[in-house]
Amino acid sequence: MPTSAEARKLGLHQVFPDPRDVVKSGKQDIDIIAIHGLDTHSPKTWIAWKEDGKPGSGDVHWLRDEHMLPSVIQNARIFTYDWNANYDVDAETQSLRGHADNLLNKLRNARNKVGNKTRPIVFVASCFGGILLAKALNQASSNHSKYRDILDSTSGIVFLGTPFYGTHSGFTSAVELRYAVAQSQGAEVSRELHRYLVREPDSEFIRSFCELIQNTRKRIICFYETRRTNFSAVISKMSDNFKSGLDAENMGILVPESSARLAGHDIRSLSVRHAMLNKYGNADDESFKDVSSAIKELVDAAQEEVISKISLAGDPIGSEVAKWLRASNLGSQYDGNIDALIFKARMLEKLRDKTKRDTSSILARLLPKAQQDLEESLLGLDIAVDSAASAARIPTGNIALTHHFARNMINDITDKVQRVCQSAQDGVLLGLTDDPDDLINDDVIGTIEARSAMNLRQTIMDTSIGTNESSNEFELPRNQVVYKRNPEEGELARFRYGDLKGELVIVESFEYSPQQGSNDIPPRTLTIVKRMVERLSHPQRTSNYILYCRGYTQDRYNKRIGMVFSLGKMSTITKPPVALYDVYTKVKRVPLGLRFHVAYSLADAMKGLHQVGWVHEELKSKNILLLPEKQSAMSTATIGSSTGGYAGLDFKNLYLFGFRWSRPEEAETDLRTDYSPDNNLYRHPDRWGNPVPFVKAYDVYSLGVVLFEIAYWRPISRICSRPDENQTLDSKHYMNEMLKMVAGPDLPHLVGQPFARVIEVCLTFRDKTKNLDPYSTHKTFKVEILEVLERLQAANT
Repeated sequence: MPTSAEARKLGLHQVFPDPRDVVKSGKQDIDIIAIHGLDTHSPKTWIAWKEDGKPGSGDVHWLRDEHMLPSVIQNARIFTYDWNANYDVDAETQSLRGHADNLLNKLRNARNKVGNKTRPIVFVASCFGGILLAKALNQASSNHSKYRDILDSTSGIVFLGTPFYGTHSGFTSAVELRYAVAQSQGAEVSRELHRYLVREPDSEFIRSFCELIQNTRKRIICFYETRRTNFSAVISKMSDNFKSGLDAENMGILVPESSARLAGHDIRSLSVRHAMLNKYGNADDESFKDVSSAIKELVDAAQEEVISKISLAGDPIGSEVAKWLRASNLGSQYDGNIDALIFKARMLEKLRDKTKRDTSSILARLLPKAQQDLEESLLGLDIAVDSAASAARIPTGNIALTHHFARNMINDITDKVQRVCQSAQDGVLLGLTDDPDDLINDDVIGTIEARSAMNLRQTIMDTSIGTNESSNEFELPRNQVVYKRNPEEGELARFRYGDLKGELVIVESFEYSPQQGSNDIPPRTLTIVKRMVERLSHPQRTSNYILYCRGYTQDRYNKRIGMVFSLGKMSTITKPPVALYDVYTKVKRVPLGLRFHVAYSLADAMKGLHQVGWVHEELKSKNILLLPEKQSAMSTATIGSSTGGYAGLDFKNLYLFGFRWSRPEEAETDLRTDYSPDNNLYRHPDRWGNPVPFVKAYDVYSLGVVLFEIAYWRPISRICSRPDENQTLDSKHYMNEMLKMVAGPDLPHLVGQPFARVIEVCLTFRDKTKNLDPYSTHKTFKVEILEVLERLQAANT
């Protein structure tokens, strides 16, 4: 039971550095403020035992202890905010709005005291503390609010298990019971404080907060638990509804991923139960590493914003443009981000000197075509910034016209900044004349935001990964994965849902041929598996349509390897996945907009793989899975809905599998002959019964076959005619059939001429790019395939 509010001092408390050290406190340029949840208090929320479950092992306050968060982030004042959050005994009658006002007032007074109302803030909100913070920031968002500067100074937020959409489906009854017990004892209880747990949340309040953080571009990282909480101690008080959601040992997830996420923002898991989301026993704790890393990301971003504002002070043109944009009242969508955007634009403009005169720069070593494309995108950025500067110098005298001009200018600059970064990233990833080892350390890599992609590329090209046969790295003990369903039949037999330490996973398995005289995986196969897991578990994802890999399992008895992929996003899913190949039959008619989205998603996944030097090798509709639609309080399964739900399937979150032989393009190809008709249908004619070394163009051909299927919404085997039995099957038969149909009247009638043209480009991509360098090949893919599909899916959303 929490300490009585009367026995402790509520409010804002600086825990690091020592508040008595005025000099050190004054040198810190970021504020981190941690807010606890219901039925607890500070510092209890943030303290763990050094050894979990052993009270005598010593306390660790990860926000205060010098070897914990202060050692990771050395330029911040760290505060806790203590509020009376009891929801049964000794609770306040104050409303949630009142608590939010208290929080804002305490923050305002503390900032006024030190005379700095612009110091960036990063919040860490635990459980219901996140609801309190969301309410406070909503209240501060009014243009006339005296707390507006707090919202403007908020750079980012880490939410730890905040129940934005309610908690466990049965927990409502348990809270009502505790509420009744507290009332019978004469205690006061705040009805508004706990109504988010006992009913459906106020959807309008959640929606307003989501719009606010989207419009003000706040950086948000949400964490959720994957291990279950044991409710045995209170099970006798639980309702039947609540008990039905627990397993035989009275275990269950308190705040599931679907409740803890905010649409469009980063969501990450911690392998802990709910109560341990905010407690870490030492600096080596994996959860501490994940959370402190997330906080550091937000602090670093806040620091960059501070630097950009300082740097613009010495840049007359940049300062002039930023000042004009701020004065144009563009609204909360742009507030607080103008200086950072203009600073970024001005930094990128300087890259023109590096491509021309700085021979030591990476950009000076780009291929001529890559340099030319980068120069064109930089020229576009120069024109956009110069146009904004000219507009700033010539007042129109018309407020509405000025607002219109300014909005167009800032949108144009934003677009040009993104184009320069993408062009430069493509250049350094695919258009270098050499491949220097120190590439990732060049300052330019940070400027164009390519450091993570370069790190992944170097990981992919590292041939030493997986060669240590004695290492068990990436292997998971078989008994750690508890399977939830019996295997499906047919092609889906290789996929099974499972539980990995409380986290829902999907396991894709395949057979292997053991070494002679044993059941072990052959060394070459093991090396391929380890390399694959290393790349699929890299923090930098190549695409949103490839799941995070947790590791692999080995079933020596049945001679099978299982690739274990996280399904945290679908944490309550029970129905089996469906391969795109089977969807053609199960769902006869699918809106064109969703089909265009499926096509674009696949092209985007391929672009991500190829950009970092990776090939798939087995792209076909049987390796593309759609999961059952996940409903939430904010989604509906209407045609064209933003969720992508249709016919019980989630068309906007499909995933690419079949990575059995996926590898770096330069790595050794598996040259065993495969005469399987089903596999050859998706293969380029060069590879029919002729296992030549694999190139990216062969993946693009396979993509074209799948797009052809999407156009007709049928498998390729049911679209193209087969030759007579007495005729020899020409390897180019199906390609020629598809090209003939693409040029005919039916296919363009079904999906339009642009989509038909994309299919043609895919099918002829090998010949089209045969003599091009990797950079030019990639650009052809982007311009003639990816960008066309992107426009089609955007126009039909």
